[in-house]
Amino acid sequence: MSGKLAVPLMMGGSLQHFLALDVHLRPLLVELGATCLTPGLYVVETELEQLDAQLATYVTTVRAAFARA
Repeated sequence: MSGKLAVPLMMGGSLQHFLALDVHLRPLLVELGATCLTPGLYVVETELEQLDAQLATYVTTVRAAFARA
């Protein structure tokens, strides 16, 4: 993954595991050589039906953050 951009994305059974995104997945991606420029996205399994709306909100938030930078 050296030189690649990566978006940390995780799905879990409950919000109790959302910290794994930044504590475990992001460091793993970086260790493999990826660059993670955006905050990660954690999706709870029971909310998969609203995934399109969650992704739209996520993209809007990230786009706004890049516009301010």
